[in-house]
Amino acid sequence: MARAGKEGTPVFLVGGKPEVLAQTEAKLRNQWNVNIVGSQDGYFKPEQRQALFERIHASGAQIVTVAMGSPKQEIFMRDCRLVHPDALYMGVGGTYDVFTGHVKRAPKIWQTLGLEWLYRLLSQPSRIKRQLRLLRYLRWHYTGNL
Repeated sequence: MARAGKEGTPVFLVGGKPEVLAQTEAKLRNQWNVNIVGSQDGYFKPEQRQALFERIHASGAQIVTVAMGSPKQEIFMRDCRLVHPDALYMGVGGTYDVFTGHVKRAPKIWQTLGLEWLYRLLSQPSRIKRQLRLLRYLRWHYTGNL
């Protein structure tokens, strides 16, 4: 984002709670002078997706960050690319929450070992059910059976 700010690259942010998104926008502008051309919190209805895709396209964004968690953000990015293919899409999960200080990062040792995901899973047990579904999907994807 620092480079995007230096170069004036247009950025569109999608996802997160409204207050977290607003803080993310403010911090990106203040810290790196990021050219944010639009944003949308993660609380929109499925029937609003197409209009959002059109907004992103009309904004001219060259970078679109999507913080909706997996697999929602990947599905969103795949579908949005059909309307606005000329952008770099980044699925950033809970990055907005960490960036604004709403969620604490894992201790350095967990980060160094590449286990930050496990720390988050253990510290937020509500995520376990979703991650188990992801593992079932991966098994199906690679083996063809559940």
